[in-house]
Amino acid sequence: MGQLHGGHGYIKAAMVLTAVMFLTLVPGAAYSEGGNMTLTLDECIKKAVEVNAEIKGAEFEVEAYKGKKEQADGARFPQVEVIAYGSLSPRARLVDGGRFGSPDSTTNINRESYDGVFGRATVQLIQPLYTFGKITGYRDAAAHGVSAYEAGAKLKASDVAMQVREAYNGLLLAREMKAFMLDIKDELDKATDKVSRQLDAGAPGVDQVDLFKLQTYQGELGKFIAQADEGVAKAYYGLGLMINCVGMNTDYDISEQYLTPAEVSLEEFNIYRDKAMGSRLEFTQLKEGLTAKEALIKATRADYFPQVFLLGFGSVAGATNRDHLNNPYIFDEFNHSMLGGVLGFKWSLDFGIHKGKVDEAKAEYMQLKMKEMYAKGGVPFQVKDAYLQLKRSTEEMQSLSKAYKTAKQWVVASLSNFDLGIGEARDIADSVSAYARIKSDYFRAVYNQRMALANLEHATGRDAEQLNYTSSPCVLDDLTNKEKQAGGM
Repeated sequence: MGQLHGGHGYIKAAMVLTAVMFLTLVPGAAYSEGGNMTLTLDECIKKAVEVNAEIKGAEFEVEAYKGKKEQADGARFPQVEVIAYGSLSPRARLVDGGRFGSPDSTTNINRESYDGVFGRATVQLIQPLYTFGKITGYRDAAAHGVSAYEAGAKLKASDVAMQVREAYNGLLLAREMKAFMLDIKDELDKATDKVSRQLDAGAPGVDQVDLFKLQTYQGELGKFIAQADEGVAKAYYGLGLMINCVGMNTDYDISEQYLTPAEVSLEEFNIYRDKAMGSRLEFTQLKEGLTAKEALIKATRADYFPQVFLLGFGSVAGATNRDHLNNPYIFDEFNHSMLGGVLGFKWSLDFGIHKGKVDEAKAEYMQLKMKEMYAKGGVPFQVKDAYLQLKRSTEEMQSLSKAYKTAKQWVVASLSNFDLGIGEARDIADSVSAYARIKSDYFRAVYNQRMALANLEHATGRDAEQLNYTSSPCVLDDLTNKEKQAGGM
C-alpha cells in the first residue's frame, strides 16, 4: 500500500488500479461462489454460439442465398403457367343445315342473350434451350454466394467465441483481484492494529499521523470493495446473458478457479503469418465472393445475346349455348380447343441500359478485389501485433512473477521486524505498497498473456478450425408456425 510518511499516493494508486482493472478492463466477467452448473471454456463457447442472435442472423443469410441458388437451378427447367376461368356466355348458334366452317348464324348480335355458361383453361410451357451462359452464370454466382455466407456465419461464430474467451478469462481475473483486495485489506488491518497498539504502549518510531493514514486507507479500500461487489453482480448477470443462463432459476460457475498462465510454445512469426494467409475465413469469404461476382458479370453479359427457347401452348374452352365452329379464319374464345409448340428466341435491345448493368457488376467485382488486397496487407500486421503482444506479455508475466513473490517476503519481513521492535511503521507501508502494485501488475500480465494467445489464434484462424460449429438455423416453416401460435402474422 502507500507509504505512511509522504508516500500515500502508492496505496491510492494501487487501490484505484485494482478497482479500474476489475470494473472496466474485464467487461463481461462474472464471479460465483458456487453454482448448480459448472462450465468449461469450451462449454461456455458452445452455449453462447448456440443462442447468439447475430450468428442466427448470419445463418439466415446463408438460407437466403440457398434460396437464390434454388431459383437459379430451377431456371434450367420448364416454366409452366396454367390459367382457368369461367363466366356467363353469349348465345351463338349456326344456321340449320350450314356447312362446316360456315359463319352464318341465327343469332342477332344486337340482341345477345347470356343464357349459358362457359369455361376456359390455357397452359403455356417455356423450356430454355440456350442462354449464352446466363443460367450457368447465375447458378455459379449463387453457389459461391452460399459458400461465402457460410464462411461469414462461421466467422461470426468465431467472433462470439472470442468474446466468450474474454469474458471467461475476465472472470478468472475478477476472482483473483477480489481475493487480492481482501488479502490487502487483511494486511492493512493487521498493520493498523499494530500501530494502534504501539501508540498505546508509547513505543518509539510511531506517531498518531501513521494511524490516521492507515485508517483513511482502510476506508478507501472498503469503498473499492463495495464497488467491486457491485461490479461482480453486474458482470455475473452479463455473462449469464451471453451463455443463456439468465432466467433459468439456476446458478452457474466455470470450472477453472484460478488465473494461471497459458502454456505457450512460441514458434517463428512466419509460421503464424503463413497460417493466417491460408486459413483466415475472411480470405475464404473474399475468394468465394469474387468468384460469385465474376459469374454475375458473365451472366449479365449474356443479356447482350438472344435467349433461345421452346414454347408449348394449349387452350380449351366450352360453352353451353354456343355451337362449335370449324373455321380456320375465325377463332371462338368461348368454344374451341388448341395445342401447339414453337421454337423461338427473345432478344432485348437497349441503348446503354444494359451496358450500365455490366459496368455496375464490374465495379462491384473490383470493389471486392480491393478489399482482398487490403486484407492481404492488413492480416500480416494483425498477426504480427498479436505475436508481439504475446511475446511481451509472457516476458512481463515471468518478470512480475518473481517480483511479487519477493515483495510478499518483504511484507512478511517488515511485519516481523515491527513486532520485534526493530522496524518502523513506514517500512510496512513501503512493503505493502510495492506488493499491491506488483501483484496487480502480475494479474494483469497473466490476463494479457492468455488473451494475447487467444488473439494470436484468432488472427491466424486456428480458433475457427477448432470451433465445433455447424450452421443450424430454424426451419422457416417452423418459425412461421411459432409466430402464428404466438398470435403473429
